[in-house]
Amino acid sequence: MENESLEKDADLYFNSDYSGRGEIVEKYIDDNERVVKFTETIEKKLRNQKNYKILEKISPVLSIFRRKSSLRRIIFDYLNLTLTRFY
Repeated sequence: MENESLEKDADLYFNSDYSGRGEIVEKYIDDNERVVKFTETIEKKLRNQKNYKILEKISPVLSIFRRKSSLRRIIFDYLNLTLTRFY
């Protein structure tokens, strides 16, 4: 059930605008375990879509996002702007 929710949210994340992405991430931002699963799902989706250019730019940032809860909101803004630029 959790994996289905992650997949659905990751799809919505990619197909949303800037503010829509913010609403999705709010569900995950304060729970370390869910953040890790969500960011792994995002990376998996990018690999499956063969979006290596975007993956190359955001993978290091996703790694920090997973570990540094105090920086998550700032990092989220970076990710959101990067994805908005490419999508």
